[in-house]
This record gives sequence, structure tokens and C-alpha cells, in this order.
Amino acid sequence: MLAKSAYVRVVVCVLCAFAAGWTVSARADETVQLSQFMVRAHSEDGSKTGTRPITLMLNVSDKKRADYVCSMAPRIRDAIVRHLSTQDFVLTKKGKLMIDGIDAELRPIIVEALQWDILEAVHVFHGVRKVSSKLAVRLNQSGCVRIADDVRPKTEEAGAEH
Repeated sequence: MLAKSAYVRVVVCVLCAFAAGWTVSARADETVQLSQFMVRAHSEDGSKTGTRPITLMLNVSDKKRADYVCSMAPRIRDAIVRHLSTQDFVLTKKGKLMIDGIDAELRPIIVEALQWDILEAVHVFHGVRKVSSKLAVRLNQSGCVRIADDVRPKTEEAGAEH
């Protein structure tokens, strides 16, 4: 009877933990930032043309997969550059790029370059995302860096996730 009572207490404690909002998960999200890409842009009326930077961040489930993505960064960058070189982006009146839907467009290109569908999300941002000086050196050398929790993209900042 004592063993059954102890078992019931453990089950009740686990249920209470979940009810309190605690989560037990073996997965830890990792975010990988690729070095910036320059894209061609022109104003809506065609009067201004030039290039603007965009930054890509990729979410994967764990550190091992993040390391794999960074090891494949040259291949990923090559595939993305080939795709973006065929694109012209429009600038809004405020000078922002119209990049709606580009994350969904780039996802299959990145998956093909990785030869493995491990992406949980692709985020595309206007401009260059800041990183610490230590990470900036690594980003410039390898074209890829894992990002800490405090600078990960927020869903409302990133727009649609795919």
C-alpha cells in the first residue's frame, strides 16, 4: 500500500508541475545567423536604385544541428546568393525593402543546400543584425554563428515564420 501511495504522489507532483507551466523537453532551440546578403533594390517609381543588406537567421532544434548548419554555411550562402542575384526588391517610400514572403521562398533553397530538412524556421530581416565583437569576428570568418538567447528573433519582429 505504501508503494502505491508513493507512486500516486509522484504522478500528482508531475501533473502539478505541468499545470504550473513547467515544461520538460529534451529539445533546446538554437538560432544560427548567416552573414549579411546584399540585394538589389529600386524605389516604387524606379527613380532610385541600389543595394540593401538583409540578414537571415535559421532556427534548428539543437546545438548539433546548429553546428551542422554552420559547417554547411558556404554551400547555403552560395545557393542563396544565386537565388537573390535574380531578384529585384522594391523599396517602400520609407526606404524599407518589401521582403514579405522571402523567408518561405528561401526555405526550400536552404533545405536543398543542407541536404536535410532540419529547419524549424527561417527569419529574414532588413539590414544587418548586431552581434558581439567576438561573434562578429567568427561571423566574418565562417559566414555563420550561433546566437545567444538574448538576441534571438522575436516572432513579432521577424514577421511570418516558415
